[in-house]
Amino acid sequence: MYKDPSTFVTHKEIRVSISFEEKLFHSFYGLKECWWQLRDVVENHHPELKRRFSAELQFLFPEESFNERIDPLEALAAGSSERRLSKESEQIFRVVWGISKLIQFVSYHSPLQIRFYYLAEADRVSLQFISYLSSLKGKHETTNTCWRGSSKLG
Repeated sequence: MYKDPSTFVTHKEIRVSISFEEKLFHSFYGLKECWWQLRDVVENHHPELKRRFSAELQFLFPEESFNERIDPLEALAAGSSERRLSKESEQIFRVVWGISKLIQFVSYHSPLQIRFYYLAEADRVSLQFISYLSSLKGKHETTNTCWRGSSKLG
């Protein structure tokens, strides 16, 4: 993960750019990269969001400590089982929902523009994340740029 120079905060707008180019086998890449690019904003201006979504963040980044008093996501949501193999995992849904809501709450305080590039190379969970994020109401704009064209989601 890296801090993209196109990610910056002004008093008016936050811009995030995420490229899936050559990230075909990186699970959760879109969610992780959104967090890395918004991390400073959340930690400096909205630390309560980091605490509120610490179980989801801990699932994505097990090597970090977000909140010592949280229950692990496994205790909060059911994982995969043979019976649920054809259905979405509750844990994955909770991670996608949680990170999307975190971003929505950030957008209530500052307009937020997120651009996604090379969606043809995105993993399935990242595509679900983009779809869910684009359906949320807030002061954010989610745009995907795939191939040579561009289109707006939502």
